[in-house]
Amino acid sequence: MKQEEIILQETDTTQPVVHTKESISINNSKEHYEIESIEQALPNILKIVFTDTIPNQFGDIEVYTPGGTPEDCNLIGYDTMYQVDGQTVYLSNDGSIYTPPESMEVIENPETALLPEQSSDSE
Repeated sequence: MKQEEIILQETDTTQPVVHTKESISINNSKEHYEIESIEQALPNILKIVFTDTIPNQFGDIEVYTPGGTPEDCNLIGYDTMYQVDGQTVYLSNDGSIYTPPESMEVIENPETALLPEQSSDSE
């Protein structure tokens, strides 16, 4: 093999990328992000578990099979990050964002906390 042919083979990017897991693309992008799973968590909330890279921006989502074939599944309008937990991203299609519950006050003596106060009337 000539030196030019070796360089061409090493830099040839026309070969199709073979995905071993399901993947998604965002807004018809050619870039795919491998995922462990994708499911509807709530009526307007989508849960996606990514294997590696998490996109910076979301929107319309197209799901692909492990072989790279588009599934018959286009998810429109999931452009708001509802909540992020490690590699798990929850997206909303109605603009809602997760609000964590307020922290609860710690009660030092729970037995007396529920008892009514005793009046100090001593007649």
